[in-house]
Amino acid sequence: MKRLFCICLLSLFICAACDFLKENHLTGESRAGTGRVTNDQDTSSVISRRPVPDTIIYISAIRFPEGYDWQIDTLASSVPGELVLLRDGEEVCSCTVGYDTRVSADPDMHRIIGGRLFSDFSSDSETFILCDGHESFRYPGREAIYGILVKDGAVWTLGQNRSGRGISLRRNGNEVFSDADGLAFGRLGESPGGLFVNKGKVCFYYYRQESGAVADNRRCFLVEEKLATEIVIQQRFSTIMDICSIGGEMVMVGLPEGHTGVLSIYEGGRLSSFPMSGYDRIGSCRIVPSGKGEYLLHGRCVQISNGVLNDFVCDRTGRFDYYTSTNSQIDVYAGGGHRIIIRGLKAYNWILIILDGASQQIPGKYRMISRRCGYLLSDEFFLGLNPAETGSQPYILTSVGRKFPFSFNGFITEVNIVLDEKTNND
Repeated sequence: MKRLFCICLLSLFICAACDFLKENHLTGESRAGTGRVTNDQDTSSVISRRPVPDTIIYISAIRFPEGYDWQIDTLASSVPGELVLLRDGEEVCSCTVGYDTRVSADPDMHRIIGGRLFSDFSSDSETFILCDGHESFRYPGREAIYGILVKDGAVWTLGQNRSGRGISLRRNGNEVFSDADGLAFGRLGESPGGLFVNKGKVCFYYYRQESGAVADNRRCFLVEEKLATEIVIQQRFSTIMDICSIGGEMVMVGLPEGHTGVLSIYEGGRLSSFPMSGYDRIGSCRIVPSGKGEYLLHGRCVQISNGVLNDFVCDRTGRFDYYTSTNSQIDVYAGGGHRIIIRGLKAYNWILIILDGASQQIPGKYRMISRRCGYLLSDEFFLGLNPAETGSQPYILTSVGRKFPFSFNGFITEVNIVLDEKTNND
């Protein structure tokens, strides 16, 4: 079944991309062709014969005036761009990028939550949180947002001091917890990022960098709103690279003391260690949740003797796959038993898709603006493609052959897919 899934995905991705290029990015399609998918559409090319559930496609994007070459100015520093939110291809909101409007073009400073566009901005002395372009609240200090979620109508944020150490958990801008020496785990621009809810409380993990015999030793803490508890484990890590909650349980990944080429995973009270065959040092590693208590690990390793740099992906059993990192951006998506690797070759503006082990290049030249341009929903993967050539327009391509072009001049920063509950409950 997985082999059939892989073959179908690859053929449909390539066929859809080729057809779309032949159409010269035509727009002006029906509503279904610009974002919304209904069960009235032809489903002959779908992986399974089950009806495709109705979906709502949200995207955030940076839009520029027609004719402006945004390829040389993605941060809209020369010509003001607009941060826009589209729902099924229709504009929900837009706001001008700029210091005066407190809106940044940086993809790490906005995210889609529940069909709303939440963005953050730092002035010289304050941090602003906006929703759909309107200020929700502000507070003193310059923070990067490592986690954000909405719970019972309140906006919770996990902020990291942009100048160094110091973290804070806030509810609607009001400080709930802080540590002046803290450093955040989490992902810039992602929601919920480093935050999660456990037993009704907003929680997160963070660490302090300690000096001593082991230069990179970290002390980790679990915060449950106002209460911080140090995480004490018998096995000593020299470096803790990531920690998060998977299926309600803590998973920690890092390097054991005295080893730079061994990856260790701590979960369920047990430590498992896996040597990296042929590699001297692990530079980074992050946990990629894949649903139902499962996860993958995505990191970067190096052979010091010859400078070879590779990305790796492994599961909790220590099975490693390696991907060339040279001049590449690599992103990993997982869920429903599927593993999708996107490799963007920066020098050529090529995008390679690896679906459950089989690979194929997407025709044409495209750029990976943000990891959040990819979204896996059940057995369908959505990929926002941003053209690397002036005069072309962005579009979404899916693994079951659906394509959704957009008629604006600019680039997609996030793709967010939700099921239409009204239609699916009928």
